[in-house]
Amino acid sequence: MRVGLPSRLDRRRQRQKGSVAVEFAIVGGWLIVVLGTIIETGIFLIVQFNLQNAAETAGRRIRTNQVPSTATLSDFKTEICAGIAIYDCANKVYVDVRNDSSFTGLAAKIPFRTNEVPEVGPDHTETFAPGGSAQWGSLIVTFDWDFSFPFMNATFGNLPNGNRRLFGLSIYKNEQ
Repeated sequence: MRVGLPSRLDRRRQRQKGSVAVEFAIVGGWLIVVLGTIIETGIFLIVQFNLQNAAETAGRRIRTNQVPSTATLSDFKTEICAGIAIYDCANKVYVDVRNDSSFTGLAAKIPFRTNEVPEVGPDHTETFAPGGSAQWGSLIVTFDWDFSFPFMNATFGNLPNGNRRLFGLSIYKNEQ
């Protein structure tokens, strides 16, 4: 009886050779997709946080009259890009700064579409009008995120091409 036992174990081991490779082929693809999705979602949430932080910081600088009246849009964008870790920030980040004497007038000027996506980006003209003393102002900073995993476009995309427009928004009243 003992003589046949090792041969049965050997045959069983031989039948299971390659089973790990087959199991990984079944599960590995999904594992890579899930891990990639988690990583990409984390990165674009960090970029979203950086955009909001940059908008709040730049809005505070306008509100407290720290942006010179001679400042240009490109100077302002350079200042904003200093706080955002985005490759080629000057060409991929878009800025819209508007002002009005009243909050309701400003609210009518803020460029948002019906699905709450700002109309500030590569297909729109950037505006830089920080305004004067005691005026209401809005600042929108946007970046269009192009997903690496195509199926994420349907889930997270908010633009017609499937990309996601990330944005930071700051509304303020300039000091006197």
